[in-house]
Amino acid sequence: MIDALRVLARPIAIAGGMLLVAVLVGGGALTTEQPALAGEGDHEGNLTVDVRDGVAPPTVPPTTPPKGPPITPPGRPGAGQQGSGSFVDTAGAPAAAPASPPAADEVSLGGVLFVGGLAGGYSPSLNPLAGQLQVWFTVRNASESTIDATADFWLEGPFGNRISHVDDVKVDALEPGEKRTISATLTGVGQWTFVSAHTTFTPPKQVDNAELSSFTRDANVFAPPWLIGVGIVVGLGFAAVRHFLRRVDVPMRLGEAA
Repeated sequence: MIDALRVLARPIAIAGGMLLVAVLVGGGALTTEQPALAGEGDHEGNLTVDVRDGVAPPTVPPTTPPKGPPITPPGRPGAGQQGSGSFVDTAGAPAAAPASPPAADEVSLGGVLFVGGLAGGYSPSLNPLAGQLQVWFTVRNASESTIDATADFWLEGPFGNRISHVDDVKVDALEPGEKRTISATLTGVGQWTFVSAHTTFTPPKQVDNAELSSFTRDANVFAPPWLIGVGIVVGLGFAAVRHFLRRVDVPMRLGEAA
């Protein structure tokens, strides 16, 4: 009897063990699928409660990514920063105006003053011993200073003899960049025919650190001698009249050609 019970108890124990294992496995799976419920006394420990009521949580749109820092050109400090060195912006820098080149007849004095050539115009007179010559030249101030200067003019005959002169012509307050004409009237041209005009320009000794000295310009002028011209015309006329009168005084022979 006892042996029969032992034989019957073995399969029952095996079946019970298998059933217990199945119950434990099923209970563990159920525990992992269902959320845990918090009890009233559960206040300690790391317990996570996941309450799901079937309503999907609202979708929060992603925030706009922050803007990057402003682009700062090389050499310029950004906002709130202090930079060292210097920055030269040549994009909008105006081009410097080039200095005007000297004229063909201008002569440079130290690169700060430019003296033009001497020119003249003859005005005859009914008085054969008179007649006058207007002479002039230009001065251009290329310095950064206002200057005062003087000019002397004189007239010479064909043999180097001085005919007339005008001294100490004032050139006052010649401003930077200004171009001025300096002129004078020389008298006594008369009948000299070929005369030469001269001028000496005397600037300040120093202008903008440039050492300057006096400068002379010359010009040859032809003054038509109207008295000599009239004498030549009168002489030719007298010779023509005399020749005609001599032909009239000679008697013509009969049959001769006139």
